[in-house]
This record gives sequence, structure tokens and C-alpha cells, in this order.
Amino acid sequence: LRLTIFLTLGLLIFVAILGGIWRHGASIRARRATDLYRAVADRLQKQEALLALVTDTVPDEIFLADRQGHLAFINKAGAMRLGVAKEDLRGKTLANAFGPIEARRHERRGQNALDANDMLSQTDKRDEGAGQETVQTRYIPLTAGGAAGSDSFLVVETDITEVVAAREKQARTMRQLVDALVHIVEQRDATGVHHAEQI
Repeated sequence: LRLTIFLTLGLLIFVAILGGIWRHGASIRARRATDLYRAVADRLQKQEALLALVTDTVPDEIFLADRQGHLAFINKAGAMRLGVAKEDLRGKTLANAFGPIEARRHERRGQNALDANDMLSQTDKRDEGAGQETVQTRYIPLTAGGAAGSDSFLVVETDITEVVAAREKQARTMRQLVDALVHIVEQRDATGVHHAEQI
């Protein structure tokens, strides 16, 4: 009887020690995993802050939307045009952020870029408070290894109003120069009068 009690008591102590060692090991593993996750989260936060810093210094409007039409990211220029804080736009639908007409255009072109798995570039005129702007919009597909529902597209809109106006002015100047040269040649060459009109 004493031997049975002694063996039972010894077995209980052994099991308690073994349980304590297992619990301590599990606690250490859990702490390591928590530290690793915390380090990864900190690194991702720093990368996101760097991304925001870089994209917020660019005058182009930049946003990221998923295939379902929800905003995952927008830079400062894009949020300023919409008149809403960047933080308030995350997760909103494109229709809520841009309005139904502009949202349909972005969604259609973003889908086309995703389907073709190639960048799509378009130039459009859009009405703003101060007048009409010419913008070049690039849709860049971003796929996550083919996982369903994880596809997104990056949109970069650049205001090219001044560039287009300068090109148009240069083309007008060139046409005027050519017209003036043709007029001078026609005046000097009596046999070639109105020759340019016949060509």
C-alpha cells in the first residue's frame, strides 16, 4: 500500500513537472511568435508610412482599387481633389468616392487592364471647378498569384492640360509658319501662284 501511494505520488509529481515544462515551452513559443508578428506589423507600418510619404509628394492622383471596386489606398492629391481625408476613403466604393460616372469608367478600364494583364493608358477631358482639364490615366494591373478576389489595379492620373495646350500652340505656330512660307514662295514665283492649293 505504501509503495502504491509512493508510486502514485511520484507519478503525479512527474506529470506535474512534465506539464509545467510543456506549459513553459508553449509560453516561450507563443512569446516568440508574438514578437515575430509584432516585428512584421511594425515593418509593414513603416513601409506603409514610406509609401504614403512618397506618393503624397507626387502631384499625380494615385489610388489602388480591388476588382470589386473598393478603394484600398489613395494619395493626398487624389483625396484633395475629392475633398475628403485619405483615411475616410479607405474601403469605400469607387462610386461613393468618385461618383457613379467616373467610378464606372475607372472600374471598366481597371477590369480591362486586369483581364489583359497589361497597363492601359487613356487620355480624357474632365470638368473641374476652374475649367476643363486634360488628364492621362494609367491603369496598372496588380495580381496576387492568381488568388480569386485578390486582384487590384493601380490608377495614376496625371494632369497634362499645360502640355496639351503647349503642343496645340506649337502646332498652330508651325501651321502659320508653313502658310507664311508658302505665301512668300507663291509671291516670288509667278508661275507657281496657287500651286500649293492645287496639290
